[in-house]
Amino acid sequence: MPAQVVPSHGVNVFEVATYLGNNLKNAWVSYLKSLTHFYRPSGSGATFRALKNVRLKHCPRLEGFMPSDCELPSLVTLDILFCYNLKAIFYNNGHHSSPRHYQLPCLQKIRLHELPLLEHLYVGDAILTAPKWEEFQVRGCWSLRRLPRLHQQPDKAVKVSGEQAWWAKLLWDDQGDGAHHHRSVYKPSLPPAFTFVHERFVIKSYLR
Repeated sequence: MPAQVVPSHGVNVFEVATYLGNNLKNAWVSYLKSLTHFYRPSGSGATFRALKNVRLKHCPRLEGFMPSDCELPSLVTLDILFCYNLKAIFYNNGHHSSPRHYQLPCLQKIRLHELPLLEHLYVGDAILTAPKWEEFQVRGCWSLRRLPRLHQQPDKAVKVSGEQAWWAKLLWDDQGDGAHHHRSVYKPSLPPAFTFVHERFVIKSYLR
């Protein structure tokens, strides 16, 4: 069963690396109108060693999930749904520079729905190592123009499910250092164009 977590001060689920945070395996967080971060450290980044499955849903003020220097060695699935203010999932917390390499060794699936302001999975020019990543599902994330640069072989292509119009506008490049940020690393699995509504206009903020 997912853990029932009460946010501290109403804006963060975690502020320090507590015993619960280090042993948490599953977290479902939903319908918290004031929540801005799942984890926002007061000092250096922590390691959620046991965290496997996360779902964040209907948190309209959410700004970030985890700082980019926080390790998630066991994360398998990440679902973020209907969090309209989210711009980066792994954000820079200001205490340290973003890491050059970011590792999610157990990641298998990411599902992102209706995150219209999302621009980055992580902030910075990091290279993602995710050898077990199999599926990336995207809906209504029109500001997301680049997929992560991956440090893994092209035959381990990630299956991408999303709107035709979104896929057509993605930007691709090669950055060297063994990172393949291009179509050969991602395998599109796209429905017919008429399945989805047309791209909506860009909104700078959903908050009033």
